[in-house]
Amino acid sequence: GLMKNFTLTRLTALVAAVLMSIGVYAADFVVDNIAYDITDDQGKVVAVVAGSTKYTGSVTIPATVTYGGTTYTVKRIGNYAFEECSDLTKVVLGSNIEQIGYRAFRHCTSLSDINWPNSIRQMESQAFVGCTALTRVELSSSLEEMDANVFNGCYNVTSVVINDGCAIIGESAFTGCTKLKSISIPNSVTALGSSAFNGCKALLTATIGNGVKFISSYSFENCAALE
Repeated sequence: GLMKNFTLTRLTALVAAVLMSIGVYAADFVVDNIAYDITDDQGKVVAVVAGSTKYTGSVTIPATVTYGGTTYTVKRIGNYAFEECSDLTKVVLGSNIEQIGYRAFRHCTSLSDINWPNSIRQMESQAFVGCTALTRVELSSSLEEMDANVFNGCYNVTSVVINDGCAIIGESAFTGCTKLKSISIPNSVTALGSSAFNGCKALLTATIGNGVKFISSYSFENCAALE
């Protein structure tokens, strides 16, 4: 009996380790094919997370979601939530989204249409890296924190709108956005991260507001067209 129990325990541990290594986990709940994790029980807050299958087509993230008789506020797109969802074409972000997590939309190569709510306060690194179908990007008037490489390699972006109120443009934020022709940075932006526009070789004009305290190294490196 002792040996059998020991083997069973080892097997359970092994299965748990394998499941963890392949990243299989169950979301707290799923509504309308969107998976959610509860991030704050008291405050009734949830994050959108990766589902058991990849998200495809057009996905609408609601402002609130009701499950089991409780209504939750949808405030975050979780880490890796839509990563490598190569058949995702459109995302409508709900009006309560405040955070876009690490690699949340990384390599969504068909994502061409996304709204940009002004509620977004934080974009974590590589959030939209390699989203090669994106043509328009807008930075929220609430943006306080932007980690590195958020739009790195989004080489079809032709329009970047930075709303007044946005405080930061992160390191390597638009590196390699080779079709971007002009940029206007409002007075609210105080920090321009290193290599922010590195390799934006089509960039002709950059208007920089008087709030920028310093322009860090390589911000406009390899911008040969800049007038």
